[in-house]
Amino acid sequence: MEGSAVASNGGRGGSIGSIEGTFETLNSSGTFDEFGAFDGSFVDAAAVDGSGAVYASYSADSHGSNSPDGSSSSSGSTVNSNGRNNGGERLRSATRRDCAAHLRLWALLEKRDGANTVARTLFNRAAEVDPTDGATWLQWGQFERRVSGAQSARSRYQLGLQKSSDDAYRQFLYQAWATMEANEGDDAAARDLFARGVAAFPRAATLWLERGLFEGSVGDVDAARAALESGAALTPRYPPVFEALAQLEWAEGNEVRAEEVARAGGVVPPAVRARQEAEAGEVTF
Repeated sequence: MEGSAVASNGGRGGSIGSIEGTFETLNSSGTFDEFGAFDGSFVDAAAVDGSGAVYASYSADSHGSNSPDGSSSSSGSTVNSNGRNNGGERLRSATRRDCAAHLRLWALLEKRDGANTVARTLFNRAAEVDPTDGATWLQWGQFERRVSGAQSARSRYQLGLQKSSDDAYRQFLYQAWATMEANEGDDAAARDLFARGVAAFPRAATLWLERGLFEGSVGDVDAARAALESGAALTPRYPPVFEALAQLEWAEGNEVRAEEVARAGGVVPPAVRARQEAEAGEVTF
């Protein structure tokens, strides 16, 4: 994601703007970041060895003439007398998912090098090879958000949710799409996507957290509290959810409740944190 709805909307409206620091802490932990955990920071040379060229030439001609995003696709690969493209031998020795993973990781390296057209082609090839790979759609959507804007990213997220078979990535597709809409100022779309996401994945702690932060950013404290409480109750214990909820209660003047929530989540109570920060600010050298 490109930041939470709170952090990226300039602290607009609402009485829990002080929980922005919570989200910044979450991002710095690398739990989920649009161009962090999912932008190929784990890429190594093995992802782009000589076999990459074979993968890239894998053609839709062998299994359909259209690109996965609905546009027509032409292939530079040749077809032998048995109707198989020249990457067939290599493809038989690896799963479609492996091939898609190589392609999308290669695309991320090209993106980092500024070769956006090449990167887009590689993402498209990855989605052709394995349209059920949620990671491809997520990374492609994030790429398009940065390079082309929301409209292009939106179509990739939508196709990813339609075609992906990966629950682990589907929940992040909802999350990335919803936070993008929030960043674009479409609160209704963001709220709908968050609702759909948590309905499909009620144990996804980061979805509940992002929903709570979003509701807080638009000034709906009750909705923010409800989302964060659901995240605390329905998911495996995830400290940032408790931290955000404790901060909300403290900002609303509910100090006792804030401390209860913080203790339950194993995080520092907001009042204690505030004292620590005040004391640190008084230190002189």
